[in-house]
Amino acid sequence: MRAILCKKIIILILFSCFTNAFAQNSDAIWSGYAEPCASKSVSKYAPLIALSEGAAINAVVHLFDRYILKESWAQVSFSDIGDNFKKGFVWDNDIFSTNAFFHPYHGSLYFNSARANGLSFWQSVPYPFIGSLIWEFACENNYPSINDLVATSLGGIALGEITHRISFLILDDSKRGLERAGREILAGIISPMDLFNRILTGKAWRHCLDEKEESEREYFKEKFHINISVFSRFMADLNRNRDSSNVALGFAAIYGDPFADKERLPYDFFVADINFNIIGNQPIVTEASVVGPLWGKQWEKQPRTFFAGIFQHFDYYDSNSFVKNGPIPYKFAAPSAFGGGIYVKKQKNENELPVFYGSFHANFVLLGASESDYYFVYERDYNYGTGYNFELSALVNFTKSSSAFIKLKTYKLFTFNEEEDGPYDSIYDEYSVQGNHSNTRFHIFNAGCAYRLTDDWSIGIEQRFYLRKSRYKSFKTVSSNSTETRLRLTYSIFN
Repeated sequence: MRAILCKKIIILILFSCFTNAFAQNSDAIWSGYAEPCASKSVSKYAPLIALSEGAAINAVVHLFDRYILKESWAQVSFSDIGDNFKKGFVWDNDIFSTNAFFHPYHGSLYFNSARANGLSFWQSVPYPFIGSLIWEFACENNYPSINDLVATSLGGIALGEITHRISFLILDDSKRGLERAGREILAGIISPMDLFNRILTGKAWRHCLDEKEESEREYFKEKFHINISVFSRFMADLNRNRDSSNVALGFAAIYGDPFADKERLPYDFFVADINFNIIGNQPIVTEASVVGPLWGKQWEKQPRTFFAGIFQHFDYYDSNSFVKNGPIPYKFAAPSAFGGGIYVKKQKNENELPVFYGSFHANFVLLGASESDYYFVYERDYNYGTGYNFELSALVNFTKSSSAFIKLKTYKLFTFNEEEDGPYDSIYDEYSVQGNHSNTRFHIFNAGCAYRLTDDWSIGIEQRFYLRKSRYKSFKTVSSNSTETRLRLTYSIFN
């Protein structure tokens, strides 16, 4: 819950600050007033400012939880902090969405506190670790969680960098009036800490034009594609013949060009998806994934172009049972995974169709989570694990209007740290385990096609399969299989 509250509080604070600043500086925004752009040099105090902002995030959320919501776990004393250091790290039993998605989102705020102050990707990496450590040891009277530290820090890097880069594309310091205000607010919703720092420095209303920055922004706009989709979800449990109908809103982004012959920086190319269920009985955040390179190299061997590198991955898939107290179709996350990958593009001549795109990834999953059939403690119904995964995809643009794709993701997670066999019926702090001693295979296969109606609008159909098989040391093996059909209407921006 702290991550959800953190998001709401920060957005409200930023919006208040922005409206006040907007009112005080309306003449500068609406008139022809302009001043030279500030130097691009990074302040020598930037690291300290970023640390202070991370500490402020923790303080605001903690005080709200402690004095407004009066949460029991937020009633922290110096004795509790001492006990936290004596006990050390444990595995916690929070709900799946909190640990696998909202903690990484919280980590992205720490990361972007550094990025917004001008620090590079690698210079910003320590900040989500520091922010998470402070929270775990000083802001809760529950023992520090090792799973929170890993997911918040590493997942926060992935979510932080993509939100920082997307917000940068939206901003334009040469604009004025309502368009300028709208750009600032939209970019701030995507990356609150970027807007917060723009308000502090006055950049949120400064009218100027930095030619180098604008050139970089225009380059990535040309290489940036975002598809906003509304789609129906016809879901079915293949084991028990139960089904559910839902409607969802999806955002899919492709940033940068892996095949460009240029000096590579972390995340100058990435693919990101996030889906929100808006009608039906499924979770609001039902899916999120990010793939971005930390290092890579491009080369050509006509008619093929290749890009290979080391990639960071973030994956999150969540669902609810179709009937009350029924089985969950799938619940899986890998907020911290890294590995090697290769992309290939095959095209006889530039601007000539068809075009083939393919990719393959092999990853080490440092921390993953998958639904459990036997571990139910407090709000937790899943096992933590470590393992590996493989991903394969192919896309063919046959004509300017028609395309088809297939994707396969397969994971293997191993859960070892188990104190005793269940079934479990315990209070929150009594158990500190990864879950049931087990190994789990989880597969996601999807295939589909799309047809472009206009330059901006397209329709498509997609078929998905979610297959899980969990083998337990002390319990029976369980298989869970479900399918989903999606009918999609898509609007493309910057395409």
